[in-house]
Amino acid sequence: MSFQRHRGCTCEKVCRSRRLREIKEIERRMGLARNTIKAWLRKHQMVEPKCPARVVARKLSGYTDTLVTWLKANAYRGKRERRTILSMHEELVGPGYGGSYGRVAAFARSWRNQQAASAGKAVFMPLKFALGESFQFDWSAKYSWVRGLRRLLEVARKQSLASSSSP
Repeated sequence: MSFQRHRGCTCEKVCRSRRLREIKEIERRMGLARNTIKAWLRKHQMVEPKCPARVVARKLSGYTDTLVTWLKANAYRGKRERRTILSMHEELVGPGYGGSYGRVAAFARSWRNQQAASAGKAVFMPLKFALGESFQFDWSAKYSWVRGLRRLLEVARKQSLASSSSP
């Protein structure tokens, strides 16, 4: 008898559907075994069974710190200078890592997704100014010929800015 969640099915759903359908119909619709359905229906209190999360010692767990350090360093490199996950895997095999490349790639992928989610995304905030509220100031120095002599002309320009979305 399995007390795990099956495709989002819960004891409560099974009991609710039992009032309307036969056990065979519930089995077909929810994809549960008849024994599981009967066991859930026999219970007096409908308490969802709680299974503790399994703690599994993984082959990669001893090398995660090293891998995270490499991934952080890789994040600052240019695209062509970045190390591939395959080269990281090969370097981990040297000190004794016995796991597969797929586990290293999956760890790197999940680490990247975590970093992207925690970093937050840059947001574009349009600047809105009322007429005459903001100015742009440009200063330039150019050489020009005036009366046959080459002179330095210093020009200042002030321009009023108005955003297109201002009222």
